[in-house]
Amino acid sequence: MKRRDFIKASTAAGVTGFVGAHSALAKKANEKFSGPGFDVHPFIKEHPEAVFIYKTSVDSKKDIDKIESAGLKLSKELIVKTDSAGYSNSTRITLKANFTCAGPKDGHAVFEKLGVNTDPNFVAGWVQGMRETGPQEYYLRECACPDAWDDMGWTAMAEKNGIDFRDLSSKHYYELEKGDLNFVKVPKGVV
Repeated sequence: MKRRDFIKASTAAGVTGFVGAHSALAKKANEKFSGPGFDVHPFIKEHPEAVFIYKTSVDSKKDIDKIESAGLKLSKELIVKTDSAGYSNSTRITLKANFTCAGPKDGHAVFEKLGVNTDPNFVAGWVQGMRETGPQEYYLRECACPDAWDDMGWTAMAEKNGIDFRDLSSKHYYELEKGDLNFVKVPKGVV
């Protein structure tokens, strides 16, 4: 399965695990619906092999407003409103930012360490743009270094933007299945 197909299937299904292209969840997520919705921009759908690079005017990792604005602008360019194709606005969106354990160390400011992590301000802007397009429910699940999340700004960003943000590192994933996460078992594969 191509990376883009994986992202589309897992996001549309609103799950945080792998969703096979032929699973019941993926089929349900791709069914037509009636009413307003959203989808990926048609140009991107027509060029699944392409790699797109987004150049911003952000010249400092400290410029929170510009970073958030860049996320909002990109979201509004890539995610578009639809009438009957794509996904319903009631679709729950799972966010997957790039987390590493590169939290603040030895008195270095947070912004000095963000190069290897997705900037939480960019994610805040992205979510704001998507909310204007349609979908309202956002979930962020992660297990990389939860002790650094407050210092990196993730916890505050999630609270401010109404994103359901949870730590998956403290439980075995089969325990999580009993809660609000859905896992699809892939024949001859892994969970």
